[in-house]
Amino acid sequence: FKEEYEDAASRTGQKEDIPLNLGTIYQALGFDEDALLEYEKAAKIKRHSIIAYNLAGLVFKEEGMPKQAIQVFLKGLELPDFPEEDYLDLRYNLAMLYEDQGRYKEALSAYQECYALDIRFRDVSERIVKIGERGL
Repeated sequence: FKEEYEDAASRTGQKEDIPLNLGTIYQALGFDEDALLEYEKAAKIKRHSIIAYNLAGLVFKEEGMPKQAIQVFLKGLELPDFPEEDYLDLRYNLAMLYEDQGRYKEALSAYQECYALDIRFRDVSERIVKIGERGL
């Protein structure tokens, strides 16, 4: 399957998209280790790097490895030379993970950063209110 896909993608001029697309397919099929290997490759391609870090972080989160997920999300947020809006998904997913772990101050900070960039981003305003009701 992989070889056939790579061959077809190469012939259509989409060679750079192969790792990200394969990672997404593997993740959907539950082959998380293979997905992570493809996301690692995709992260080296500038235009796919933020998406690859975000998806890899989600794989770690789904696998019950929050520490690794946080590391991957933070690494993605360190990528230079992207518009701030491109980091929204990473920041939001990091905030959700912090919230799940009871790290409410860190979650609130990340949600507020999302809100500052886009007040309508997902349910970020509701999450800020919810954490605020905890007295933070």
